[in-house]
Amino acid sequence: MIRLKSLLKEDDIVKNKKTGNVYVVKQMDPAKHDKPTPADAGKTKQASPAAIKGKTSGKDIQTTNIGIGKVYGTIHRNTKMVDDIVDHVKSTIPKDRWKDIVFVGEGGATNDKGELVFHDEMKYAVPKFKQMGAGIDTFDGDDLDVHKPESKLYKKQIEKTGLNQSQVNAGNWASMIGQGEGTDTMKPSKFLNDEGKQFLQDAAKEAGFPEIENWDDPTDKDIDILYRLSFPEDYGDKETKINDIQVAFNEIRDENLIEKTKQLQSQGKIPITIAGEGHIELVKNMMNKNSQLSEFSLRHIFKSIK
Repeated sequence: MIRLKSLLKEDDIVKNKKTGNVYVVKQMDPAKHDKPTPADAGKTKQASPAAIKGKTSGKDIQTTNIGIGKVYGTIHRNTKMVDDIVDHVKSTIPKDRWKDIVFVGEGGATNDKGELVFHDEMKYAVPKFKQMGAGIDTFDGDDLDVHKPESKLYKKQIEKTGLNQSQVNAGNWASMIGQGEGTDTMKPSKFLNDEGKQFLQDAAKEAGFPEIENWDDPTDKDIDILYRLSFPEDYGDKETKINDIQVAFNEIRDENLIEKTKQLQSQGKIPITIAGEGHIELVKNMMNKNSQLSEFSLRHIFKSIK
């Protein structure tokens, strides 16, 4: 989806002669671009889900398009899937355009030197893309850092859920501890006050679980309860407000992913995003949810520039 504000700037709406894709560029190149017709509007209205078969990993890798950008889903810590993704990028994007690629990774954070630092399969992917001459970026960096209760992530979660700071702090703590993160980085003293602890205990009771026993050093049983409160669909458990916080977390990250992709495309870049598999369906749904407005906006503008 292309934002209406973007179309009202001095950028040109073009149709790629080779691919037929419709997107925005700073200046039209007649050798590469045609002017789109109203019938082309639908080509930008939503993401297109697909999958590729990884030769190295043997996995089906889910993908979806956002304009000329592409989002690939991967299993966390599976570097073989990253190899397959890089091979697919190399085989589908002309080599003379590799310099325009920007790898948009998940979970990047800025270190003391001002450099983006990644972990696991994202860390593995960075040098692969750098070897191609690609740029490096992240869609959920410092602004969406779950370790910083003062970050934009928490403010947006409060807006989306209607819960307060103490409750959102506790919900994010539950989600991260439940997924295996330690209390060294998610310190109970930082994220849990008495209201937050009671919020979690009330949710556990509502879902039919026993109380959390140890906040400072959660037991295996505690960790399992925290996970199930955050991700009830995995076990068919009752949904509570803890799940609402986790859902808002992923929605905010995916909204940021889409905005980052569109921002880079407006600069003439080709965003290639690698994210956890769960993001693919969420991004597709977000793009499709606004498809009617997108189609109306594009058709209206195309008519005005005929």
